[in-house]
Amino acid sequence: MKGLELRGVSKRFGPVVAVDRLDLRVGPGELVALLGPSGCGKTTTLRMVAGFEQPDEGRIFIDGEDVTGQPPERRGVGIVFQNFALFPHMSVAENIGYGLALRGVPRADRQRRAEELLEVVGLAGLGDRRPEALSAGQQQRVALARSLATEPRVLLLDEPLSALDAPVRRHLRAEIRRIQRELGITTLYVTHDQEEALATADRVAIMQAGHLEQVDTPEGIYQRPRTPFVAGFVGEGNLWEAEVLGPAHPDGSLTVRVGEAVWRLPAPRGEGPSGRGSEAGPSLPAPGSRVHLVVRPERIRLVDAAAFDDGREWIRIPARLIDAEYLGHSVLVEARFDGGRLRALVPADPGELRRRQGEDLFFAFEPRAVWVVPPAPASSPA
Repeated sequence: MKGLELRGVSKRFGPVVAVDRLDLRVGPGELVALLGPSGCGKTTTLRMVAGFEQPDEGRIFIDGEDVTGQPPERRGVGIVFQNFALFPHMSVAENIGYGLALRGVPRADRQRRAEELLEVVGLAGLGDRRPEALSAGQQQRVALARSLATEPRVLLLDEPLSALDAPVRRHLRAEIRRIQRELGITTLYVTHDQEEALATADRVAIMQAGHLEQVDTPEGIYQRPRTPFVAGFVGEGNLWEAEVLGPAHPDGSLTVRVGEAVWRLPAPRGEGPSGRGSEAGPSLPAPGSRVHLVVRPERIRLVDAAAFDDGREWIRIPARLIDAEYLGHSVLVEARFDGGRLRALVPADPGELRRRQGEDLFFAFEPRAVWVVPPAPASSPA
């Protein structure tokens, strides 16, 4: 089977379980982002794929070949590190051709390959320069070209943009995605930056405390989180605890209590293991169970309670304004109601909102904007 596959992979450092029975597959030509907080095990996972660490349990396959016991140089992987790791005494072209030189490839062929890859990464004509003469973004492009020079079966990216300024990060992540698609190379991209992961990946694997919380499309991760951790880690969100009141209605809708308010929510949408939807739909939470509700801030409006009525059904919440943060394109409003904290992105005057701190305002959102996170599953997704 083509691509990269990890089966039941575990890694311990003394008493600490860094990676716990991880199952993950990256399809041929697919880019999967491994996203999580510092210390969750994502870099350890990448190092095991590269061959720098050996798993205590489990197997690693590349294009159907078991590479678990093979040294790094025999696995067919290319690696891009956070700190570029370029040789300062070599030219750009020599850095790119370094792996080929170790394999005995003639100088002329190395030079030709370097020129081809400099064209691919947008640095044509810079082969004779030293790394110190390049910007940080250009150096990372050279590192990417070097990782591709040996035509690896799998590309591993370890926080490749974290040392760069924000505008350079945004531009280079688009370039990485373009190059990855053009070459069709299987890629595992490790990052702690959720925006980077959502913008770049075909699928995102959320990692926490050594195990996978959810593997899904970027849209699935953001709109349909399966656990409270995913809901809180990815994006700005409202995460409220609720109690399910009675069995589901005949149409599958649920009645829940949030604080003192009672809301009726439409039937939970079905999602298959890949996040692409399924006919069966999820099992409904039992009466009396505690669930979490997720509503993204951009789905919430600040409204005039007396005048707001557009003919649709809305959930209205009176909440006390705590803060208003101006973001340029909108204002991030924070308020509190009896169900917890509420955050909304609204097109409003920040000065006016700040003057109204401490006042009770009204917020509204459609019931279909609510995603129900069920009680903790019996096992973690793979």
